Amino acid sequence: MLKDKKRAEVYLNLMLDVRNTVAHARPVVPHERQLLAGIAGQVQNLISVFRSGSETADAYYASINSVRDSFGDEGRRAGVGHGQVRKRLRIGQKVEFEFSATDPHDREIEWTFRTYNKGLSKAGELGVALGHDGTFVWTVREEEVGEQLDVWVHIANESPYQRNGTSDDKVCFGYSVSPPIPARVT
Repeated sequence: MLKDKKRAEVYLNLMLDVRNTVAHARPVVPHERQLLAGIAGQVQNLISVFRSGSETADAYYASINSVRDSFGDEGRRAGVGHGQVRKRLRIGQKVEFEFSATDPHDREIEWTFRTYNKGLSKAGELGVALGHDGTFVWTVREEEVGEQLDVWVHIANESPYQRNGTSDDKVCFGYSVSPPIPARVT
């Protein structure tokens, strides 16, 4: 995958140098953060080029690199099962999702954020974002109250063909949304 071994070694050594500063309790300065972001972008590009040259589904469809919520949790491709711990949210609370994806042909990627309340068998649309990477903010609403609220993040490129019919890739987050506390009657 990394045909230019010397270049890959230089990238990895630069990353390790910055990582070493973290291990020694020195904060990462802005130019080091930008350097790491640039190296990560180059590595993602190399992976994308590799995928587009292979005869697998990854040569045709977009794929999610990562989706992380403001709690630091990564989305799960398999969904959220029973018994898995769900973050508890309040009505009006904001949850920010930071996302990144790759398309083997560098096409525009559309991100769709949807909820599914398992207890009510009810789905809802939160919104759409465009681009290979970015952020999306969700404000929790009263109609999302329940113990088994899933937030599904789907991507699709601008091709008329998608890996799973309507999307190329997806991940899921699980939350519980507390009902409002009624005012005490005195």
